[in-house]
Amino acid sequence: MERLKKRFKMLKKLIIKAYNPWVIFHVPAVIMLLMLCWDYTLCKKLTSYSGYFALAFFVTTLLLNPLKSFKLKWVWVIKLNRYRRQLGVASFSYVLIHLTCFIIKRVMGGFLQGLVYFLHPAIIPAFFIAFPIMLVMAVTSNNYSVKRLSFAKWKRLHKTVYMAELAVMVHVVLMGSLRLMLFSFVPLCFLQFMRRKNRV
Repeated sequence: MERLKKRFKMLKKLIIKAYNPWVIFHVPAVIMLLMLCWDYTLCKKLTSYSGYFALAFFVTTLLLNPLKSFKLKWVWVIKLNRYRRQLGVASFSYVLIHLTCFIIKRVMGGFLQGLVYFLHPAIIPAFFIAFPIMLVMAVTSNNYSVKRLSFAKWKRLHKTVYMAELAVMVHVVLMGSLRLMLFSFVPLCFLQFMRRKNRV
C-alpha cells in the first residue's frame, strides 16, 4: 500500500512538471528546433512560423498588464498573469529560432550576401532595436535580477519593452504584413492608451 502511495505521488509530480508553463510554452519551439536539425532547408518555412509564434507570445505578454488594470475577472487573464514572465521568455525563444532560421536562409545564398540583408530597412528595427531589448528582458526576467537591480531599476529597465513594441510594429509592416500588424497591435495600443488614460 505504501509503495502504491509513493508511486502515485511520483506520478503526480511528473504530471505537474509536464504541465509546467515553461514546458507548455516551449513545446512548439522544441518541435521547430528538431525539424531544423533534421532538415536545415526547412528554415524557409520555419522563419515564418517562428515569427508568428514570437509575435503571438509578445503581444499576449503586453496585453496582460492593461487587461489586469481593468480588474477583469476573466479566469484566463488571471491565470496567464501569473505566468507573464514565462510568456515573455517564450517569446524571446521563438525570436531566437526566427533569427536562426533567417540567418541560415540567407547564408545559404552566400555568407557576404547574407550579411547585407541585416541592413535591409525591415530588418534594422527588429535586429538592432527589438532583439537587444528582448535579450536583456529575457535574461533579467527572474527574481535574482529584481533583487540585484532593485525593483525600481528593474521596472525602469523593463519599460524599454515599449521601444521594442514599436520596432516590431515597423518590422511587421515593412515585411509586408500590414493586416497582421493591425490585427495584433491596434487592440494592444488601444488597451495601453485606455490604461494610461485611467491613470491620469
